[in-house]
Amino acid sequence: MFGILGDYIIIIVLFFMFLILSLTEEKFSLPFKKVIIYISILFISLFASVRSIGMDTNSYIAIFEQHIVTTFNIDFLKNLFQHSLEPGFNLMISYLKLFGFTYKSFFFLSALIPLLIISKIIFNIEKKHVFLTFFLFLLMHVLYGPLDVIRQFFAATIFISALFSLSRGKKIVYFLKIFISIFFHYSSIVFFVITPLLKLKWNMSRYVCIGVLTSLMGFLLKNYIVDYILLLEMDTANRFFLKLQGYIDSAYNPTTFIDSLTLNSMLYLPKLFNVIIIIILLIYYRHILRSEFNRLLLNAQILSSLIFTFFYFLGAETIALRLELLLGIGSFILLKEMLVFTKKDKIYKFMLMLLYFVIYTISIIIYMLKLRTNIL
Repeated sequence: MFGILGDYIIIIVLFFMFLILSLTEEKFSLPFKKVIIYISILFISLFASVRSIGMDTNSYIAIFEQHIVTTFNIDFLKNLFQHSLEPGFNLMISYLKLFGFTYKSFFFLSALIPLLIISKIIFNIEKKHVFLTFFLFLLMHVLYGPLDVIRQFFAATIFISALFSLSRGKKIVYFLKIFISIFFHYSSIVFFVITPLLKLKWNMSRYVCIGVLTSLMGFLLKNYIVDYILLLEMDTANRFFLKLQGYIDSAYNPTTFIDSLTLNSMLYLPKLFNVIIIIILLIYYRHILRSEFNRLLLNAQILSSLIFTFFYFLGAETIALRLELLLGIGSFILLKEMLVFTKKDKIYKFMLMLLYFVIYTISIIIYMLKLRTNIL
């Protein structure tokens, strides 16, 4: 119990530190900001290696301990995507165990590498509001990213890096990066599917109409699609389809009212918040989309919300949540743009945003305390 409470106190202190830094960052030089960010990343990665929090923490410890060491050779390449664990993490865990490292080193690297990717993106797009951007990233993703669903978060950070490359006209680099992301989470194959749709132009009416349509399609096709996929006889070596079959009708089933309230708040408040960001951007802040990177981030987030509604009404709650997280990773950058370009009542909007994150963080803390301790 003390470990979990202590972990959350550390995270909250980190939040407050970057809140203060973001409110006073005009006083600091860019080199100083970079040093603080890198030190913070190192601290978060070390913290991730010894943490007690995270719904998947114990599962990943078991995965590491039970993993059979695999080396990079011809046989591995022949069966590249036939393992239950994605190739990138398969090799990472294998070589860590081969050289005598524990699961703590796995947690450390699984946080450090994606956080460095995020920091590189921030430094490339931002010189003035570095602390604010990183602060928003921490609020939106740190508890449910490098400290929990680490494989998917790892793949999501590669995706946002790929979008940045695409915004600079580097199409080959973009496709190379999204291919690499599959090595860290099989669901990353969706990046290839949505790539042609990233060119679409969106407005409010189109977004609402297609959102209603995808919801109706999911609801009307629910029994047909789910039953069809579950009844398919799939090759056990085809991990992509096995994952789809395993998740197509999976959902979270809380047993008490408090569990239901806190779990649903933890899972669905960020989805609702992302939809609000989309709506506000489409109505009031279209000038932000003059940046090709921002436009790609918004399009990816729009697609993530539409995919989410389709799979949610299909009854595939787990798939809906995971794909939304995967594609909506860049929401913190869009939120930063909205706050920076706000001309009226900026402080009130900032306070409302903080209030949301306080509620969201409290929901996570209460749920984890009930899940892992007897305090509630």
